[in-house]
Amino acid sequence: MLVTKRSAAISQLEAAISIWFEEGDTVAIHTLTVAAHDCFNALLEHGTKMPSLVNKIHKSQSRGYQDRVRMPQNFFKHGKRDLKATLIHIPVYTDMMMLDAVRCYQKLEPGNPRVLLEMFTVRMFYEHSHLITEEAKPQFLEFLRIEQLHGTTRNEFLERAFPIFSKRYGFGEIHPFTP
Repeated sequence: MLVTKRSAAISQLEAAISIWFEEGDTVAIHTLTVAAHDCFNALLEHGTKMPSLVNKIHKSQSRGYQDRVRMPQNFFKHGKRDLKATLIHIPVYTDMMMLDAVRCYQKLEPGNPRVLLEMFTVRMFYEHSHLITEEAKPQFLEFLRIEQLHGTTRNEFLERAFPIFSKRYGFGEIHPFTP
């Protein structure tokens, strides 16, 4: 099996998003997200000479801040370190990383949307509406008026919205995780 950085990043990101929609394990989501984000950021920097938004923000901060931000990924990844330590993990940071990874993918693949990534973006803005820019609000609010999506859990949103997004982006109505 041949795997490229791009295909690995897409695979990791979509796996993280699917677990996120299932409201699954936050450590697995974070680990997959950070790996995908790292690949996407490297590809973006290589192609555009510009880092991802999250990496740009991190680089502008102190070394101590950068170390604190990387602490969860290092804690989850390095088995021999800190064997008796306990870490406070804040999943909303992972959500931001996933959103930035989606943004990186969109910059690398303009005009090539992926249903799960688009669904994640809409759901994230549904949960964190303060992040929506003024110019994006009308389109976002129009989408949220779809009655069957109002007040849903993440998993319900995935199940109900997948056919809508699939039709919108021309992928048919097959759920991505159906065997």
